[in-house]
Amino acid sequence: MIIRRYRGKSLETLRETVVKEMGNNAVIVHSQKLNDNGLVGKLKGKAYEIIAAVEDPLKEGDAANSGKDIHWEEFINDHKSQYIGMRRSMKLMDDKLAAIETKFESVMKKTLRDNKTPDALKNIHKSWQNKILYRVDDPEVVSHDEYKELLGDLIPSAGGIYFRQTTGNAPDIYALVGPTGVGKTTTLAKLASQAVLKNKLNVGLISIDTFRVAAVDQLREYANLLGVEIAAVFTAKEMTRQIDKFKDKDLILIDTQGRGPFDEEGIRGIEEILNIVPDINVVLNVQAGVRKDDAVNIYNSFKSVAPGCIIITKADETRSCDGLTALFDLADIPVIYVTNGQRVPEDIEPASSGLITAMIVPEESMV
Repeated sequence: MIIRRYRGKSLETLRETVVKEMGNNAVIVHSQKLNDNGLVGKLKGKAYEIIAAVEDPLKEGDAANSGKDIHWEEFINDHKSQYIGMRRSMKLMDDKLAAIETKFESVMKKTLRDNKTPDALKNIHKSWQNKILYRVDDPEVVSHDEYKELLGDLIPSAGGIYFRQTTGNAPDIYALVGPTGVGKTTTLAKLASQAVLKNKLNVGLISIDTFRVAAVDQLREYANLLGVEIAAVFTAKEMTRQIDKFKDKDLILIDTQGRGPFDEEGIRGIEEILNIVPDINVVLNVQAGVRKDDAVNIYNSFKSVAPGCIIITKADETRSCDGLTALFDLADIPVIYVTNGQRVPEDIEPASSGLITAMIVPEESMV
């Protein structure tokens, strides 16, 4: 191969020169515009450089001329090898993507044929069904327990609150929020009982559920049994003063009024009070039997108060937990507890993926 470099003021003139000197089979492999001073005064103004190549083995008499061209041949051969390697990598990537697509289509055809869904996945929303099935080679031979394990990998969970003494520091503060009737007050009493009886913490209780007198009375009864202080507040200013009064506590638990997912004004009132509390941890409480659409509405309504975790309540009152995966998928925050009865403080368990999966996936004998 002969490779030569040409410089001049016109690309068209340079192309004509290449054809004249190297023949019609010559190929321009590189061209560039040079700076005004690129030719050290030999050419003034606009100038170009091109490199041309032609397949024509050197003759013996041409050996003397090959020295100035050989590094360009190495340059082209090197880039040619890189190009071939890149094309091979792209082909491998295309083949892998095609294999993945084929596998996914095969799984979906097997599983969703005639709109049939594996019994173990019936309480799981469509998006997570697809995620689980994507990891399965043959849905027809996957066991019930294997489906549980695959679901457990998707569930965000954390094993409860880390109760600690905060001597000399600001207390840890948790506020429970959620819809009406979800069981926040009873859940708060269970948490307070654990903190006092098991962890020997100095706890303060605050209620902003002032619309239900019975709720404050119920919480006051628990406070008296545990020997802890309780206060009811109505405004953000009162909340600020009460947090300051409880600054010597290890833990402050705040009970809020239940609000329906479409009660925007009521939820905004809760938000205004909680927003003034420094370093607050907001816990969203949702019933285990929440329906799929309701779960989405509840989270979208309460996300303005920035919940950082979830407590699933009343697990003992339902056998169809078909809205929870939609909630977990949307909220993407961990579940920390599951409550399963009215007894205080017994009926509450730290959350785990296994515990929650058992609630969602029915037993084989019930399928």
